[in-house]
Amino acid sequence: AATYEVWVPLLNGGTVDVAGGEVSVSVVRDAVARGVSGLFLTKALFDVLAEEDAGCFAGLGEVWTGG
Repeated sequence: AATYEVWVPLLNGGTVDVAGGEVSVSVVRDAVARGVSGLFLTKALFDVLAEEDAGCFAGLGEVWTGG
């Protein structure tokens, strides 16, 4: 998964933004507002964020989960 996360965006002219701390609903919303269009996170973290506020994923073109 790490190979996909890093190389696919870079090889297609995109960028990779790595969260520097705790990931929360507000962090996801801020990232989308800055132009982040895809998100990869563990299923457990996805479940927590979706339960707290599933709307935080609005505006993302892709949400990948795994782990």
